[in-house]
Amino acid sequence: MTKTIKEAIVADVSNEVLAGVFGTNDYLLNRALAGFDEEGARRRLGESANPVSWIVGHIAYWKQEILTLLGGPDVWPVADRAGYRGVTRDAPASDETPWAELVRLVGTLQQEITPRLAEASLGDAAQRKSLWELASHEGYHVGQIGIGRRLLGMEPTL
Repeated sequence: MTKTIKEAIVADVSNEVLAGVFGTNDYLLNRALAGFDEEGARRRLGESANPVSWIVGHIAYWKQEILTLLGGPDVWPVADRAGYRGVTRDAPASDETPWAELVRLVGTLQQEITPRLAEASLGDAAQRKSLWELASHEGYHVGQIGIGRRLLGMEPTL
């Protein structure tokens, strides 16, 4: 059976490469979040667009899932993050997490993920594929925040 390009990449991706992708995402996210305050982060960028605060909560939701996949602790309990799971605000409570707490959670989760990723035994193809797709998903949303900065009239960070 012939592998697709994606399957071939995922099959050969090392822990170091995955850690590098997540590290790059984290670096770009930190730059993109610079200068946001509670009010700016909660502004909707359009009628059907999620605010940056929701996107950051969504990234944190999936970072917790990554941490769980790697056998890490439950830093952000599912009951507190449930409104950030889907493609749009899933519950009115999703905006109740204060901005500073969302930013703190993203940082804490990444600090928990990095050492576990370096030590993880990722022989399981499904687990490796999930991590690769979650890294790509995170990168997409980091880009969304960068575009949000421009729409809000903020200076680009790159």
